[in-house]
Amino acid sequence: MTFDPLFPQNKNIDSFPMGLRSSEGTVLSLQRKLNSSGEGSIYATEDPRYFAKIYHNPSLEKAKKLQTMLLTPPSDPTASQGHISIAWPIDILLNKQGAVQGFLMPKIRGGMDLTHVYNPRLRRQKAPEFNWYYLHTTALNVAWILKALHDKTFIVGDLKPENFLVNNKALVTILDTDSFQIYDQTNQVLFLSPVGSEGFTPPELIGKNLNLETRSEIHDRFGLAVLIYFLLFGVHPFSGVWKGQGEPPSLDMRIFQGLSPFSSPLLEPSPLVPPLSILPPFLKDAFKQTFDKGHLTPTARLSASDWMTLLKKSLSLLETCPAHLSHFYYPSQGHCPWCLHLLKTNVDLFPTNGTQDKNNAFLIAKQFESFLKVGDILKAGKVLTLLKINCDPALLKSYENMLEETSSIMETFEKFSEALKKGREKDRELLTLWKNFSFKTHPLVQRPLPLFEDKSLQDCVQRSQTRQDLLKEINLLLKEAKASHQSPLSYFDDLLRLWNKDLFEEDEKSESCSIASLMPEAHEAFKTYTLLKPALLNHKTEEVLLLWSPIFEHRLKRDGLFEPLQRLLHTFFQPFMGKTIFKATRTHKKEGLLVHLQFQPIPVSLKSLTPHLKHGIFLSFSKDFKTPLFISQKKLDFLGNTIFIPFSASEDPISPLYIRPAFVLGEIFLGSKNIVSLDYTSPPVEIFLSTSFSKSSFFKPMKKTSEPSPFLKIRIKSSHSIELPTLLIKGGVSRVALLCDTEPDAFVLGEISPCLLEENTPLDFEIPIGEEIPKNLLNKLKISLEPKEKKAPASFFFS
Repeated sequence: MTFDPLFPQNKNIDSFPMGLRSSEGTVLSLQRKLNSSGEGSIYATEDPRYFAKIYHNPSLEKAKKLQTMLLTPPSDPTASQGHISIAWPIDILLNKQGAVQGFLMPKIRGGMDLTHVYNPRLRRQKAPEFNWYYLHTTALNVAWILKALHDKTFIVGDLKPENFLVNNKALVTILDTDSFQIYDQTNQVLFLSPVGSEGFTPPELIGKNLNLETRSEIHDRFGLAVLIYFLLFGVHPFSGVWKGQGEPPSLDMRIFQGLSPFSSPLLEPSPLVPPLSILPPFLKDAFKQTFDKGHLTPTARLSASDWMTLLKKSLSLLETCPAHLSHFYYPSQGHCPWCLHLLKTNVDLFPTNGTQDKNNAFLIAKQFESFLKVGDILKAGKVLTLLKINCDPALLKSYENMLEETSSIMETFEKFSEALKKGREKDRELLTLWKNFSFKTHPLVQRPLPLFEDKSLQDCVQRSQTRQDLLKEINLLLKEAKASHQSPLSYFDDLLRLWNKDLFEEDEKSESCSIASLMPEAHEAFKTYTLLKPALLNHKTEEVLLLWSPIFEHRLKRDGLFEPLQRLLHTFFQPFMGKTIFKATRTHKKEGLLVHLQFQPIPVSLKSLTPHLKHGIFLSFSKDFKTPLFISQKKLDFLGNTIFIPFSASEDPISPLYIRPAFVLGEIFLGSKNIVSLDYTSPPVEIFLSTSFSKSSFFKPMKKTSEPSPFLKIRIKSSHSIELPTLLIKGGVSRVALLCDTEPDAFVLGEISPCLLEENTPLDFEIPIGEEIPKNLLNKLKISLEPKEKKAPASFFFS
């Protein structure tokens, strides 16, 4: 539609305009005046589809603005529902001279302004069926309209309740669209919005001349948030009880100064208005962000699109109150606030309409959905029978499917509940059920239920999965500690990082209980290490020794402090190294050297600093100790203070043995500069084998002997029949040697083929003894029979 708006010099307008016609020349008669404002009056027309707005003071600028609006209409968000959300101009109205006098707009039927639905007193009179769910829906539709306008860069400017109509289905229409700020992109002309209302103008525009101000979508965000707050609480967000001195400031002055009840101590919320806490956290934060943070940073205010997202989420969380069908509330925020308000003030903000509510298909359907949300199948089934009376068949079928699906889910929930009651295996069983569960995204999964001790299934599954993941990491640490012959407390910091008391201590039978016993010591280790580290960095040696423990070596290495610790201790212990700390006798034999050692006590001055200090010795057949062998006091105690050192084939059997004393602190070996040389006298009487040598160098003979090889006779007897697997016959000087695969002083003597050992029938074997076994060892030799295959039963031990 195109036209050339003309505006003659004569501006006289009749009180009741006559002879008006459309842009196409169709004569239109006005019938009666419906409303009047500062800019113009609204009239009914002879065409029942339209209203007419006639300006009090028509102008060329208004005519051009209308032309731009007609050429660039916004998309109506509810057009698909047969509802007009934006009362946009449809055509201009010209007088007989062809001057623009006003415009035609669509007639909106059955609407009332927002005040009639958010004000409790007016709501009871005009819209008693409007509940909190409807008010949320109205707020969503207002935000939807604003988004559609902002998408086309239109700015409303004067956002106030009187400029919106809402019908009994919560569908909203915005009026006074010709007052919007419109930008003509073709001619690059901006038509300002010169109007504003108290309480809805953003703080940055208060007190300014709106005829000169260019507005933005950021300004509309403030008024939109005020409207939404009005709809949800029935009062202005900046209203409340004044606690400051003197008379309370005006509403606009409170907005200008940022005095909101959310943040200012000078303004408290009215005790007659439900608190902000009745809303879910995301809605509370939205209001605080817009009114508090948005006061200084307008861009922080939520957009229309943001509000749409939050209000859609809110509608999905609203449920009907079990006591009053017309009360909608958020169960996550506690008891029904409208019931509490009724008890407190004796005023029901959303009163029940008796029989009318009981026959209200919408309320019954919402009650049905509320019962499904908590998994109450029995109550949902009863409500469904009521829906069958006055519900659309297609919708009824959908509800029946929902009930069937929820019933199936609740049956599976029972299995989850049983799994949670089990002890050690509950996590594995629960996670297996979850893996095969088909309704992971169903709302019931996120809902706290009595079935799961008021936790949600999702929370239970997440806790089990987290617990299993943490236990897996902890067990890997413990395995690593065991493999490296370290205490589990060597990983005290990792244990503390992975340990979750809330997760691990809820089940006394869980596998985490054994780990829990380590945690007090791990906490103590952490405290001690926090003292040890600065002491080491500040070279406080005595303090380091008092705090030090072998469990700190792993952490010191990780922190790059192990070498500084070695240097510090070497310097400290050097004066003590010149003292005699052991005495030794020595004997000689072809195969090696037998040495008896006895350490002197560690000086009290050192022992008092740390209980972890031990003696040790370095042994070598070369004076430069190129290939030293280290023996600790602990190892020597195990060997009865006697060690046997075999000669290798390359060594001179009569070369001296060089011994270098040392102190041992965990993995730190502090060697003395003093070296002791031992010569040999007589052959040894008995031999004790050191486990510090490899099998390849063990008892290598210097000369072959011509004596015949002895036999080892073995008899096996059992009180019941046994199928014996292939058995290895091993020999050694101690049971420890036989039971540890890593011990070098255990050796294979022979092998027994698979056979049947019958009940009480002895089985005899003869095994030749090789020359590598010294004669004087035979009377001390211990024998073990163990399966060749590691999967076979445990070893048989004999001596």
